[in-house]
Amino acid sequence: MAADAPAGSIHERRHWVRIVAACNNHCCFCLDRRSLDGSLRPRTEIEAELRAGRAAAATRLILSGGEPTLHPHLPELIRRARELGYGWVQIITNGRRLAYPTFFQALLDAGLDEVTFSIHGSGPQVHDAMVGVPGAFAQSFAGLRAALAAGLVVSVDIVLTRRNLADVPTLIRRTLDAGVREYDILWLTPFGGAAEHLSRPQRMFLEPADAPAVHRILELARRGGAVVWTNRIPLAYLEGYEGLVQDPSKLEDELRGRRPMLDRLVHEGLPLPCRDRRRCARCPFGDFCALLHRTVAVARGRRRAQVVRWDPADGAQAAALLRRPRPVSVWLRTDRPPAEWRPESRTAAFAARRLRLEAPASVLAASLADLPSHAVLHLAPTGLRSWPRALLGSAHELVVPLTAHLARLDPAPLRARPGRLVVAAPTAPQGADGWPFAAGVASAARRWLRAAAAVEGLPPCLAAGRPVRPHPEPFDLRWLEPDGLIEPLRVLEDFVAEAHRAFSLRCAGCDARLGCAGVPWAMARDCGLALLRPFRRPTPPP
Repeated sequence: MAADAPAGSIHERRHWVRIVAACNNHCCFCLDRRSLDGSLRPRTEIEAELRAGRAAAATRLILSGGEPTLHPHLPELIRRARELGYGWVQIITNGRRLAYPTFFQALLDAGLDEVTFSIHGSGPQVHDAMVGVPGAFAQSFAGLRAALAAGLVVSVDIVLTRRNLADVPTLIRRTLDAGVREYDILWLTPFGGAAEHLSRPQRMFLEPADAPAVHRILELARRGGAVVWTNRIPLAYLEGYEGLVQDPSKLEDELRGRRPMLDRLVHEGLPLPCRDRRRCARCPFGDFCALLHRTVAVARGRRRAQVVRWDPADGAQAAALLRRPRPVSVWLRTDRPPAEWRPESRTAAFAARRLRLEAPASVLAASLADLPSHAVLHLAPTGLRSWPRALLGSAHELVVPLTAHLARLDPAPLRARPGRLVVAAPTAPQGADGWPFAAGVASAARRWLRAAAAVEGLPPCLAAGRPVRPHPEPFDLRWLEPDGLIEPLRVLEDFVAEAHRAFSLRCAGCDARLGCAGVPWAMARDCGLALLRPFRRPTPPP
């Protein structure tokens, strides 16, 4: 089996620099097809970006394109990166020019450490057809062998498409035999060249029936002793291989690269130019972009927020509250009792038709005398070891996000409360041992579910027969800048923690699929999608 990837390698401070907008291949799926105008960035401009990366404490430099080996100053740029203090320099390339010994030696002499080769077929018949250049495979594979012989760290990027899926196992075997021990398996995204096939997606894009073939590819590489990464592969296609799913931190990198488009959405309210029903359904950012568009519409007054959330003790958020229409439904998130809230926040909260207060148990208990009878108490279970007596006597509805820690506590005292108990899925990532259905706590979690009057944010198959309601989707005033504009990265942070949900491919046949929100994405990653058990009504006899 493959060795695990180094724990710090995912979060290592990296600096990506695109040095050319040119390529000597013509890949049918090329993500950058529309931006490849043949230009080469000036060396002075690239060096300024290298310095910026070091100023931001980056230690690993990744040079890409297009095809970075087409830049005439590539060896000098690698050498300059070393002089600036980068401890590791990597290029992402099709590898064709590395087949030329003199050029390759210049890269070695400059201090190159790692090469990622883009190879998409086991031989000329598939690879050359995919990249649109006869003879490309022979050059790329010669470059691969040269890099391995020189002792460089070598990995292979493979984009999975309908055209090469059956051939990829042979490619894996051939590159394993050559000495490759690291792979990045990439999902086809509906941009660039791939977007040209959206009218007939079956020609290029994989479908749920292809999941077993994807699993065979992953297993083959891992059994060969290779480290395997995945890139944008939907979690649903990785059931049984959830540990290989790409870390959500990659979403932030992608957003930073698309900042100009995001700014037009935020500043002018213009929809992202890529927005298209066919594309969004296959885009790894589709759910987040839908949330961001809704959020911007609320911020610009084009849409009313169903729920507004803020910290009632925060001055900046209170100022943002005063600039907005009075909310009908309020979600307060705080660690302070009402006596310490800002007056404007207190007034708006108590005037709202619906009020949810999310706070630690001690703060909830201290707030009871001030709260209206219709308020919902939402437990923030930080450090909770026992239930405050005032909380046990409260007639307010109590929402308990069921972490593994709380699952081990006895729900009996809450069952006797005059107010009803609602068990919710925890949202913020809990770690593999922190979820309610983690190994060793599943039976305790079911005991809690049986004690509840309702379940929030879990699918019916995990609700132990209790009524299910969706997790609220608030508009958070924390997302706003002082000028009233949305900061997308703050929206992303809450999306990953709360709104990023997952299903199994098996869920497509579930009788309760309509209206089901799935499970928190991080919970599915950490506990495995096998915990989902879709409902199916018995087929009536003929």
